[in-house]
Amino acid sequence: MRRTSTRLLLVAASLVVGAVLGGCFPRAPLLLSVCVFDAKTGDPIAGAEIRIADLAGTSNSIGCWNQFTKLAPGSYTITVSAVGYADGSEVVVIREGGLPASFTVHLQPLAYGRIRGFVSSDVWIGVEGIPIFLDGELVAVTDALGYFQFEASVGDHTVTAGASTAGGRASEAVTVVDGGDHEIRLFIDWTARFGLGTDWAKRPTAGAAIAP
Repeated sequence: MRRTSTRLLLVAASLVVGAVLGGCFPRAPLLLSVCVFDAKTGDPIAGAEIRIADLAGTSNSIGCWNQFTKLAPGSYTITVSAVGYADGSEVVVIREGGLPASFTVHLQPLAYGRIRGFVSSDVWIGVEGIPIFLDGELVAVTDALGYFQFEASVGDHTVTAGASTAGGRASEAVTVVDGGDHEIRLFIDWTARFGLGTDWAKRPTAGAAIAP
């Protein structure tokens, strides 16, 4: 009888060990922490979008995202994106034991330059209210004197003034460098500002001969 009881205890113990090793019992929650920083300044980046496996979150005011999870031990890729920064990723390893896992990702800030410009008519008068497009996207409107300015990422761009093709649009290619200050001047038919078209500028000329 005693031998039978001992055998039963040994069988029960082996079943428990097998269940634990086989994952039959729930995995302990893991505290996962991902912090995102500016690669140049070291400042925390708030509002960064963070993804790992099927989890997603947003960094807080100190650049961190904390999440309890039951991710299995193994290798994972953390991907991070934030406005004004190039996307970043980091391959990390989560170890067995449910210990807190803390990881850091540094993002490179995108490089920018400034584009300043002046939109004038063919009589060199600044034109107010002209929409300015960068690669087809509206980015500014000329002020009362015809000036505009905005920031653009490093690279080749096309700046376009005006939304009409009836003589009221002008474009110029610009190559932006990091920290650069680029000035351009665009000429348009100012009558297009009022939707009058180029025919409006063909006014009668005094003393011109009139055919019968």
